Amino acid sequence: MTRQSLIRIGAGVAVAGLVALTATPAFADSTTSTTLSTTSSSVVPRHGSASTGSGAALLAAIQAKANADIQARLTALRGAIGVLGGVKNCDVSPLVSTAQTDISMLTALQGTIDADTTAQKAHADAQTIFTQFRVFALVLPVDQMVRATCAINEAVTLFDGLGSKWSGLSNPAVTTLAAQMVASANASGALVSGLPGTLEGITPQTWDGQPTILKQYRSTLQTARGDLQSARNDARQIVALLHSGRGQGQSSVSSSTSSVAPTTSTAAAA
Repeated sequence: MTRQSLIRIGAGVAVAGLVALTATPAFADSTTSTTLSTTSSSVVPRHGSASTGSGAALLAAIQAKANADIQARLTALRGAIGVLGGVKNCDVSPLVSTAQTDISMLTALQGTIDADTTAQKAHADAQTIFTQFRVFALVLPVDQMVRATCAINEAVTLFDGLGSKWSGLSNPAVTTLAAQMVASANASGALVSGLPGTLEGITPQTWDGQPTILKQYRSTLQTARGDLQSARNDARQIVALLHSGRGQGQSSVSSSTSSVAPTTSTAAAA
């Protein structure tokens, strides 16, 4: 085995360390929903008209707040579509479709609210910004978690590839570490198997009934991350042995090792 090959192996492991393995924290929009509901219902005249006096002012305030809420979500969804467009080797088309549909429906909802003539009607329509979409509480966190799953699967492929190459070495310590590395990586992959489909199937209505539903899947991703960390630690030990000259032996390792490493864009996407 050449020194150049060893350096390339080490580079592959280093790239593996750049892969982001977990979803970022979700933003909760339930507080905003509760605030709007409490504030509006407490001041909306029970039988009043929005055409005069305080009724007109209240209608305008509700419409302005709803427009701001909708615009925030439209901006976030467009940004998410841009990020998803950079995901490679992973099917995120269902996430893109959901975001595009939500953009269309939220845009239409804004027109409906702007055309409302009573505070009561505008308040009722504004509530659907939350109950029918859950952009910050559900849609964006699901996007992040699916992307994290994609990164985990790509890292598993990397470790499997390295394991196949390192298993050909004659050093027992390297062989043992390589087996442990592959086992940990595959355990990580098993944990997230089928997770994207499950996440994509959660609806705003499901979230309303179970607002902590994502917690279990976030925990699963965290456990998968721990397994990959174990695999990475084993890989680093192997690299240290190889560079010290104590792990060299016959192997089929070649300059193609670097080709199994995930790209920087994949790391950033997760």
